[in-house]
Amino acid sequence: MGQAKAKRALGFTDADVRRWEADDCVNFAIALARRTEWLLHVDWLTPNGRKEREAGDEAEMVPLRVYVGDDSSTVFDARGITSIWEFSPKTVARLAKERSQPTWRQPGVTTRTYAEDRLWSLPLRRAPDIAEIDHATKVIDAHPTFPQRIPPRATPTFPAKFAANYQWGFCAMFAEAFEDLTGEAATAFCIDEMDDGWASGEVGAGGYVHSFVPHADGTATDSWGRQSTARIAERFGALRWHEDRELHLRVVARLRGNSPERYAERYEAAREMLVAHGFGAASKP
Repeated sequence: MGQAKAKRALGFTDADVRRWEADDCVNFAIALARRTEWLLHVDWLTPNGRKEREAGDEAEMVPLRVYVGDDSSTVFDARGITSIWEFSPKTVARLAKERSQPTWRQPGVTTRTYAEDRLWSLPLRRAPDIAEIDHATKVIDAHPTFPQRIPPRATPTFPAKFAANYQWGFCAMFAEAFEDLTGEAATAFCIDEMDDGWASGEVGAGGYVHSFVPHADGTATDSWGRQSTARIAERFGALRWHEDRELHLRVVARLRGNSPERYAERYEAAREMLVAHGFGAASKP
């Protein structure tokens, strides 16, 4: 196979990539997210420190790139499939340098995830365009290998933004709702040893990072569906881990005590989603 054919087999033409990058890949990303059901991401450049980056208004930020990502660290971008560790310095850092303002003292990049409908109202450099989304869809569908290299979502398949929300913050509510509907006991997923690349990840007391519902066959269910425990461990950079039912119950008690209304709201939303996907409708007293 010649060099041009080999490049084509892995990626898209230079003309298509330039076309998509002219709008920060928003139309490509929407087309790909529709096809794969994976999660839409936007990387933003902000003039503020970490706390402001996490809570700031997008109107005060500069959009850098729109892309699709899986439930772990893989990025599906117009320039190919790569890890976030390669994508961030190679693509995002370059864009941040180009678009940074000289008056900004502490510029930084923040990543936010969205459902598709939210992208249409974000202050992106260019709004999504129906015709461009259609074009990207046709190019993606016609590619000989790119779509096939993207792994399918696990089942049950919940909306990607819902799954992301209930992975990073509301996992205990999802696990409790699943337990109440199915009778299968939820537990805490705790890290004993973490990969160096994830060293900045937040780990709670006892190594707690997540709650899910384990099954006898070595799989577990959380908002991203039913997968092997080893696959879930990859999301958190866990090299060694253990499960702790009592710790999960303590986490639930703390969440209920700290914010009963917030807990109830998130629990009910998870329960409704599970019922809509065919899980039992009766909860425990």
